[in-house]
Amino acid sequence: MRALTKIFCFLFVASAVPLMAQSPKATNGTFVLTNASIQTVTKGVVQGSVVIADGKITAVGPNVTAPAGATTIDCTGKWIYPGMIDGGTTLGLSEVGSDPRTRDFNEVGDVIPQVRAITAVNPNSVLIPVTRVSGVTSVIALPEGDLLAGTAALIDLHGYTPDQMFAGFEGVVLTFPNTGRKGYLDRRTPE
Repeated sequence: MRALTKIFCFLFVASAVPLMAQSPKATNGTFVLTNASIQTVTKGVVQGSVVIADGKITAVGPNVTAPAGATTIDCTGKWIYPGMIDGGTTLGLSEVGSDPRTRDFNEVGDVIPQVRAITAVNPNSVLIPVTRVSGVTSVIALPEGDLLAGTAALIDLHGYTPDQMFAGFEGVVLTFPNTGRKGYLDRRTPE
């Protein structure tokens, strides 16, 4: 029985190793995407290269020179598009809509500006890579609720912690009520 347990444990560990090898990790450095059709925001389509250094685009155009030590990626026949920004979503704050344990966008209270969305962002949400693959690169994680629902945060959809995802902007969310009434039992007139 003991030998069977050892064999089972070995097979379990051996089967888990390929699964860990399949999760890709980001690589830092300088990259040059060459020979691409680049859709720009202001100049239409440009045939050329894009230089990315330390996670930021540093050069775009037809006559871009590759920095020393940069990794070159040939993009012949491929397109490069600018990333889209979602100006208000609960992405990262909600995982399963029907499970209240996974919804961190609506806290109790009418005036709670001290509640920060960046502290509740789940970087391991399965919705983030799906959204990123669809072309959205940044979102404003927006709490919902009554008058002052909390503080929204601009996050990049890349990173392993909320601090890595934070893009440097936070703003208090003010929700104007539809009427002066606060629910069905409020007897005030909607003047």
